[in-house]
Formats: sequence, C-alpha cells, structure tokens
Amino acid sequence: DGVGLAVGATAPAEARLSLSLPAGRYRLQADLDLPGAARAHSLAGAVRLRADGQPLSATPLADLAHDREAHPIDVAFTHGAGPLDVELVADATPSTDGGSAGIVWLSHLRIAPAGTQ
Repeated sequence: DGVGLAVGATAPAEARLSLSLPAGRYRLQADLDLPGAARAHSLAGAVRLRADGQPLSATPLADLAHDREAHPIDVAFTHGAGPLDVELVADATPSTDGGSAGIVWLSHLRIAPAGTQ
C-alpha cells in the first residue's frame, strides 16, 4: 500500500494524486522509508510533500538513510475549492562514494478532516 520513487536519476522523481474533497482543514499522515542498500550511502537531496502547491514537509534523504524505521509525516493543511492535488517529489544525487540512490517509499497515506484520527 504505497508508491515508490527511484531517486538519483537525472530529473526529480514525482508522483501525483488528485482527490475530490470539499474545502476545509485536513490532516495528512504517511510514512516515508528508504530501505535497503541506499542506507549505506550518503545522499544529497530531499523528499518533499505538497498539497495544492503548499509545502507540507521536506525530509532530507540523509535522515531517511539513517532511520531504521519509517519516518512518520503528520501535518495539517487547508484545502480550498476544487480537487486536492497531492505531490511527492524526490530529488537526489548519489554521493561520490558510488552508492545506489535506491527507492523512497511513501506508504500508509491517510487524509482526513483535521480533528479526526
């Protein structure tokens, strides 16, 4: 239950989702993970999450590489009229140690009205 983005390519990796939701205040929860061999290498860059063009989070890849468990995201935001557009963007360059950039996974995505669990 998630989406994986290959990082370290020549262009940023992106995934988008559009949802029909009424205007209001929402809470987005998800987990970010960078499993496997990429943990052993230094990566420059970040994974950014946006909703309706608003920045919600920016997680340095170095933090993901050092975390042994998924990195939780829990943010509130205001959605205006029209579809809600959620974007995940990962841009990275492998370090000079020759490591593979790997795949960043976003999983357990949940969007609910703020104030609910």
